[in-house]
Amino acid sequence: MVGSNENKELRQYRDLSHLSVLIVDDNLLNQKILAKILSRSYIEPDFSKDGDDALLKCASKHYDLIFMDVHMPGKDGFEIVQYLRKIDNTAVILGFSADVTKEAIERGIKAGMNAYLTKPIEQETLFAVLNQYFS
Repeated sequence: MVGSNENKELRQYRDLSHLSVLIVDDNLLNQKILAKILSRSYIEPDFSKDGDDALLKCASKHYDLIFMDVHMPGKDGFEIVQYLRKIDNTAVILGFSADVTKEAIERGIKAGMNAYLTKPIEQETLFAVLNQYFS
């Protein structure tokens, strides 16, 4: 059904421009790819290349949604999430990593991540998660 597919796409890419979003990843290409996908919902994210920079940004601005890489130089994403949960328990924090081991996923959830997404992310998966938290 053509109408059904059109409705699905409209739901999938609804306007989420009101969300304040931070992408924390030491890989510039990963930042750009995720930002390109998010742009379909009119999201214009801020970026951090490491945990310390993310902490500075989060201290000066509230974010509704944070994408957190887990393996970065300096403080890893798990440490940063634990700290962020102490100062802001309302942000949706999504782990975002190529590390798909059971241990990493469990550690992320235990640290305070709302969900753990794997790289490379599929658009459908990403928007399904966003719809879950921001419906």
